[in-house]
Amino acid sequence: MKKNNLIHDDEIDFFELFKTVWNRKIIVICTVLVSILIFSYIENQKPDVYNISLDIKASKPSQFDQFLIITSFINNKKNMIESKTKSLSVSVNNIEIYNKFINRMGDYDELIEIFKKNKYIKKQISQISEYDQKNILYGYFQSIKINKIESEKATISFKWNNSKEGEEILTDLISLVRRNLEKEVFLNLNNRVDLIKNIAERNNLSRIEYLIEQNEIAKELNISENQINSVNLYQSVDSVNINDTQGNIAYYLRGYKAIEKEIALIKNRNFKAIKNIKKLIRSLESNNQIQWINFNPYSITSSSFNNSNRNLILSIILGLLVGVGYILISRSYHFFKTQKKNN
Repeated sequence: MKKNNLIHDDEIDFFELFKTVWNRKIIVICTVLVSILIFSYIENQKPDVYNISLDIKASKPSQFDQFLIITSFINNKKNMIESKTKSLSVSVNNIEIYNKFINRMGDYDELIEIFKKNKYIKKQISQISEYDQKNILYGYFQSIKINKIESEKATISFKWNNSKEGEEILTDLISLVRRNLEKEVFLNLNNRVDLIKNIAERNNLSRIEYLIEQNEIAKELNISENQINSVNLYQSVDSVNINDTQGNIAYYLRGYKAIEKEIALIKNRNFKAIKNIKKLIRSLESNNQIQWINFNPYSITSSSFNNSNRNLILSIILGLLVGVGYILISRSYHFFKTQKKNN
């Protein structure tokens, strides 16, 4: 019988423990309330941080159909331009523009300049040193994340302490990067066409210089009409090389009348094809209907990094543990004192 009594003395009576806790439940309630108050105070002291995100997609290929005329013209003339450092081919399509846009979103120098112009950030950094400004701007740059979901789709996210301001900053940022990309595309196209025109003009001058010399020879020899029948001495303006003596042998034999006519035709060239291409570029540049990048500013989302519900649950659990722990420790202490007194 004594052995059984000892076993019962050592066993934990859960019903008795629950009864003890229930009888002193006011302590548990108080610790839970205090825990909630402490966590609420901590939450209020923490600055709000929001994750602002927006999906970006490549536009439809049809948005860039009109650029095919321009790029085809430039690519057909690329042999006029001598370059060993880079490809001369030009392409303007939805995938090319999308990839360039994503690369620009990761360009430190470009984004920093955009951040500086933003009204919220400009106000924040206006009263601090240049060194501190650079640190803050670099922090903003690092807060931008680009998550490529597919080959033609990505999510761009940005951290800010105010959801409405953050949405406005991210929308402005994307819009400005898109506009800068648009300017770069048209600048590149205009530069290529201008280069082609300059090379063509230079070739024309070289050709005229050579023809004037041949014309003088023809006049000196009194050769007015063509003296040859089946020799193709003419070379196109795009490929002529006045140092190619084999191709220009005895050109004066064409006669000064033909040579003077060729000189007049070259001088009267108005580069109609180039003018039409430049006109098309200007037309596209003034067209605000081109969708360079597919994004909807109204689909922007913002979510708080401060999980209030989770913290509330944690504060309740902590309050319960502290309250119950206090009751159990207090009960054990009184039980120990009673046993000591009885002994």
